Amino acid sequence: MDETFGKIVAALVIISAVIYDWPRALAGAVVGYGARRLGYVWTMIPVGVALVAAAGEIVYPLIGRSDGASWNGFTLGLIAAGATAIGLFRVLWDISQDSGS
Repeated sequence: MDETFGKIVAALVIISAVIYDWPRALAGAVVGYGARRLGYVWTMIPVGVALVAAAGEIVYPLIGRSDGASWNGFTLGLIAAGATAIGLFRVLWDISQDSGS
């Protein structure tokens, strides 16, 4: 039961991140998938999430999604990208562990 509750909470966090900031959440999912495929999880996810959040702060004012770069926007970008990157990595990890048993 504890494992199911954790998966439900993780799914809700991922859905919230996608609803709040879908471009960064999608990019975070790509980072999580890439980290799982390449195996450099503890390096690739933090660096990738930081790059996604920074890129969002540069691109969003250019396309009119925000007024300008800010620490608040960067922090929220870290949360959105990080939630999906870690969530997707965790889901893929659980699937690979289940199929390997």
